[in-house]
Amino acid sequence: MKQSLRALLERAGPIRDIDLVSSGSPVDLVLRLGPDLSKVKTISAIEALARRGVKLLRAKRTIEAVVEQGEAVLHVPIVEDVRKFGRELRAAGILASSGPVGPSRDRRNVPGAATRTPRV
Repeated sequence: MKQSLRALLERAGPIRDIDLVSSGSPVDLVLRLGPDLSKVKTISAIEALARRGVKLLRAKRTIEAVVEQGEAVLHVPIVEDVRKFGRELRAAGILASSGPVGPSRDRRNVPGAATRTPRV
């Protein structure tokens, strides 16, 4: 390996693992922006989703859709406590409401959602 490439990779630092929650139930969520856009912490929101079994890329794209469109629907595989999870997302500037996804909230009924909103 070239010396300059090695030095560049060493500066990048270690990759953090994401600790998954140990158990919980699946839940469908509607995610929305909080009232103050300046308080949105996208990385914290993505990590909160990833800790609950959402693939990192899907979590990233979901939060991007929330920021761009104001709302996104997501199936989260493992939620240990809905209230705790909601508080964690609220601290990151994202509001979450749980429940079954009805026709009015189905991502297929949102114009342009097929290309911008992640599959749920």
